This record gives sequence, structure tokens and C-alpha cells, in this order.
Amino acid sequence: MKRALLAAAIACAFPARADWEGALEIRQGKAPAIDGSIKVKGGKVRLEQSIRGHVFLTVFDAPGKRVLQLDPHKRVWTERPMPTPRGPPSCPTSDTDGCLRKLGYEKEAGHETIAGHACSIWRRGGTERLWRPDDVAELAFLRQETGPVRVDVRSFRVAAQADGVFAAPPGWTKTLPQKASPVPSRGEPRRAPSR
Repeated sequence: MKRALLAAAIACAFPARADWEGALEIRQGKAPAIDGSIKVKGGKVRLEQSIRGHVFLTVFDAPGKRVLQLDPHKRVWTERPMPTPRGPPSCPTSDTDGCLRKLGYEKEAGHETIAGHACSIWRRGGTERLWRPDDVAELAFLRQETGPVRVDVRSFRVAAQADGVFAAPPGWTKTLPQKASPVPSRGEPRRAPSR
């Protein structure tokens, strides 16, 4: 899910001809949908999600090549290097269709309507699809599917975004990233972490 969110966040940022914000719905397989919000400015994307009452804030800073994870409940934040996603990076051009082609996407025949906008459908490989709105230059997609994960931009508006939205708030404590525990492959028992 994290890899898909990274690809989606970066795809939302390009070509970033205007600042914008909106509401998202994220689905993975048959799991309940996760509602969230997004704010975009240049190559920076802020995602906010609420899962079981806990708010998660993530800032993807493509120019700074970093990811910030903020915990408003504890008033702490963590910084990590931005992994290189397979998803679309920021495009330095206003020709989004040309950029998608250079990234290996192919335009499919036909259109679908997503959130009231006619969208062309783009595919890369067997598992990645984007629904790109024909009438909204600021958005690379209104729907993205990467394997079992689907991200829908349900509503959006072009709106100036303050730089502070994409930074850790003053007075919050910076913490070191926690090491992820190894995830066993299917059928393999979990192992205790080595010390």
C-alpha cells in the first residue's frame, strides 16, 4: 500500500502547473476504503488519512528527495530519503500526455467518466492504469490503479498552498525512523527480530 501511495502522490504532483487540494479515497482489495485529503504545490504532496481515529500525515518532497511522516497526536516527525518509485515522477513539461508516453504509458481506446469528468485511460504494463481528465490540466489523474490498490480523487479545487503545509511544524520533535520488521513471504512463519 505504501508503494502505491508514493506512486500516486508523485503522479498527483506532475506537471504541477498550479497548486491544488482535494479529497481522496484509497481502496486495497476488499478492505474498507480509506478517506483522505491531498494538497499539492510544485513537486510536493501532502497526504492526510484517518485510520481508526488516528491521523496519518505524509509529505512527499520530490525536489528535496525526502519523505516526512508526521504524527500530530505525539507532535513528532520523521524524515526518510524518498524511494525511487516505479510510478510517474514529476514531469518538467506542460505536455503531460507526451510525458506519460515517455514513461511507458500507452493510451487505450475509449473514455470513461470519473467524478463528472471525461477521462482518457492510460496503461503501463499489466497492472498500472491512470484515468486522466481531458478538461483539467492540473491533474495527472482522477483515478489510478496499481495492482489491487485504487486511488480516486473525489473532489479537487485549484488553491494556493502555503509552504508550511509541506514542512514539520515548529516545536515538534524530530525522531529517528523505526526499522521495519521483516515481512515473511506467504506460508513462512514470522521470526522474532534479531538483537
